[in-house]
Amino acid sequence: MNIKIIISTIFLLSILPVISISTAQDIIPEESNIPTIQRDVLPVYPFVQIVHRDSNDNLLAYIESDRLAAIDKETIIAVMDHQSTLGLGDPVYKIGKDQVQVIVRQQTINIEKESFFADTILIGGIGLEEDEESTIVLRFNHDGFIALPGDQITYYWNFIRYL
Repeated sequence: MNIKIIISTIFLLSILPVISISTAQDIIPEESNIPTIQRDVLPVYPFVQIVHRDSNDNLLAYIESDRLAAIDKETIIAVMDHQSTLGLGDPVYKIGKDQVQVIVRQQTINIEKESFFADTILIGGIGLEEDEESTIVLRFNHDGFIALPGDQITYYWNFIRYL
């Protein structure tokens, strides 16, 4: 009886590395799964970083997202053109034969009432007349979180674009 247990244990232990290796191969991202800037679709790669802290400055959440749910292509291109002319020293890098500019902007909000966040929206239309509507420039989906009064949320808007 002990021999059956020993043989079955040895068999299971011998196939475990084979299963692990085949599973690990599925986890490695293929080149097609790596995010890239597709110039013909949108000449900018946007992503957002979110830092959520409580009133005692304790880190409650750090979230990154590049999962776009909505984008206004014309407005984002105009915003990038405007931001690059502000002279804020946005770095330009040469990658192969291409040049890319990295634009990072920070926005901090203080929470006054309990709120739930399941997405992050960049709204255009600052300086619009009262009768004009603001435009959702970008909307990122991400894991949700609850912010309480006194909490602080800092958004880092990151844009990588071809020049």
